[in-house]
Amino acid sequence: MIVTDEMYERFLAIDAIEEALDNKEIKIEDIDNVTFDVNSDIVRDIYDVKDVEIIFRCEHQKALRIMKLLFSMKYALKMGKNYYVKRDDFERFFSDFAGKDVAI
Repeated sequence: MIVTDEMYERFLAIDAIEEALDNKEIKIEDIDNVTFDVNSDIVRDIYDVKDVEIIFRCEHQKALRIMKLLFSMKYALKMGKNYYVKRDDFERFFSDFAGKDVAI
């Protein structure tokens, strides 16, 4: 998988959304059952496989492979059968591998 400029820009949009949330004084922690959407006003701090499906617009199996890769590279954690990655670690992965070919 190649990290494209479009993907990187999508993740830069997260910072813009977070800034907007700060200006409105909305706390993400106060909101339950929030789903990730690049066009949404609310972004969670921890992503699961379903969030990765939405971010990359891919099927569940590919999103699971991405999460397993992040886990094997110590960017994500596994609790039971579920994988989770913090938004900061997800963004760090993209900055660390920007312009590189990542095999999924």
